[in-house]
Amino acid sequence: PAMERGTIVHDTLELLYKKIQNSGLVMTREELHTHIETKMIAFRDRYNAVSELPLSAEIYADELDISKSMIDRYYDSYYPFNQTKINWLEQNINFDLPNGAKFRGIIDRLDFQGDQAIIVDYKTDKSIAPYGTFTETYQQQLTSYAVWVMNNYPHVVKSVTGKLIYLRLQQEVTWEISPDML
Repeated sequence: PAMERGTIVHDTLELLYKKIQNSGLVMTREELHTHIETKMIAFRDRYNAVSELPLSAEIYADELDISKSMIDRYYDSYYPFNQTKINWLEQNINFDLPNGAKFRGIIDRLDFQGDQAIIVDYKTDKSIAPYGTFTETYQQQLTSYAVWVMNNYPHVVKSVTGKLIYLRLQQEVTWEISPDML
């Protein structure tokens, strides 16, 4: 259920920004809640169809409440959602690493602000990772994304910033991805 909650919250934020991109209109909090409820009902039904033990009403209600509260905190923090120019949402990327391995990932959101790219990654974690774990996982993840951005947008991008938005904690961690890191 927690993994599905993360997927639903990401999907809800993608829907919010796609609506803004397509029509210039901002969805209401209630519309976002309705979307979450619809997705959670579909998940519950899929889960119950394959599980020996149905999803309890208590767990379902908790996951629904957590999802809505993350969206509410995000809404309160970023409304009217016009801080940067959104280039794209939920972009699958693939490229070969110098050692021949293949890198695959999904960038939640890529924004532009002048000649700066901002790679936004939403996290639904309960806590912020300690520095060692953070540098080995999230910082490396976004730095790898930055390599892809710099290789694909050299005509537009001069610098890249990584931004993790911890939705449960209403906390943002931002850092400049330096050429040395790349």
